[in-house]
Amino acid sequence: MLGVRIIQGRDFRASDSDSTVAIVNDVMARQFWPDESPIGKKLMIVTGSKHVVWREVIGIMPDMRDRGLVEEKRAQM
Repeated sequence: MLGVRIIQGRDFRASDSDSTVAIVNDVMARQFWPDESPIGKKLMIVTGSKHVVWREVIGIMPDMRDRGLVEEKRAQM
């Protein structure tokens, strides 16, 4: 949709359930898995209602700034 390329792994597929897979940016990949590939790793996400959701990392996208050009790039999923 945004035209962002995947730099490692794969993009979403129609067969993926949006609640079971995730694409992370390079900042997040380096932060959580500094010396290994995040592809296939699981992320535990706790929602505001304390519901736990697990997602498998399927791809890495380039870092993007979403809060202006002067802000530091941050971990995103």
